[in-house]
Amino acid sequence: MRQDLVQLLARGELNVSEITDRGTLSRPTVSHRLKVLRRAGLVRVRKQGREMYYRLNKEPIVATLLVREGLRAERCAGYPYLATCIGMITWM
Repeated sequence: MRQDLVQLLARGELNVSEITDRGTLSRPTVSHRLKVLRRAGLVRVRKQGREMYYRLNKEPIVATLLVREGLRAERCAGYPYLATCIGMITWM
């Protein structure tokens, strides 16, 4: 599922091989889902040699959570990292 993939990427930057090693999805399935998430702007990619490393693009995720929870963006002002804000929102 894409949710599982997002949860893996929430823990840090991974390449396709690392993702397939940690889950039950095949390499082509992971690649396809990463492509979909990347097109949606939810995943960023960094190339290192022949490997592509993927990580979450947290800004649109935080924005979605803020809207969904009815919070204003100012609630996260002063937080140096959006990950801190994401953590704050999930337990509120």
